[in-house]
Amino acid sequence: MPSGPRLDTFSSSSGTFGPALRPGAAPGVLRHVTPRGMERCDPCSRRTPRPQKSSTGHRPRIESPQSTQGTYRPFGHERIVIPKRSIILLSGIPATGKSTFARYLAREHGFAHYDLECYPRGWPHPGLRGTWEASRPAFVAQVRQLNDRIALDWGFPVNYHSWVEELESHGVRLIWFDGDVARARKVFVKRGGLAVADFDGQVKAVLEAGYPASLGCVVVPALAASGAFLAPRRIECMIFPMKRRRRRIRG
Repeated sequence: MPSGPRLDTFSSSSGTFGPALRPGAAPGVLRHVTPRGMERCDPCSRRTPRPQKSSTGHRPRIESPQSTQGTYRPFGHERIVIPKRSIILLSGIPATGKSTFARYLAREHGFAHYDLECYPRGWPHPGLRGTWEASRPAFVAQVRQLNDRIALDWGFPVNYHSWVEELESHGVRLIWFDGDVARARKVFVKRGGLAVADFDGQVKAVLEAGYPASLGCVVVPALAASGAFLAPRRIECMIFPMKRRRRRIRG
């Protein structure tokens, strides 16, 4: 039996997974999928070293400081900082877990989840539909007045890229969910509700447009060929800033 973890590489719209996909990531950072289907990435996969006992025989306690900048999420010996004010756009290959992650953000971190393709049920404020269609800058301004944290969930058609550029110019961060296309197609078919021709057409257009390489955004390897989805905590560490954990030794 192999002694080390199995590298689960696969083809996707952005090529074969293996190296870190964050633009400008350090070349020494390697991301791969373990046999359990969980992506392993540095620095997120590091374990916190256990504090050594002091002369009194007690181990120091690691404090969990409060921040005025956002929510601290412990992860190893670093922390994921979820900003108090944040607006992101989740897009990418269909059936790679965008909506699942958006619901996770809504449940765990109080994000307002706008499923832009599911009107009116997926809109916390359906009355904003007209503003969205008329002006993306005005839409961003209004949702920011209503919510501090917003996750826009939209697998935008390629011919709507100008709308995405408008959103980005007003502070919206684009996050691209990538994955094994063949496996995503199976998930799409199993999920039902839409014709598989819609999936094929969207993926074809994405590949022809050179996405996600030409978008210059964070790319999340969300779905492996084995069918394993990347855990939400792993996605968090890819898209939100990391800070060193502050330690306070109590005497």
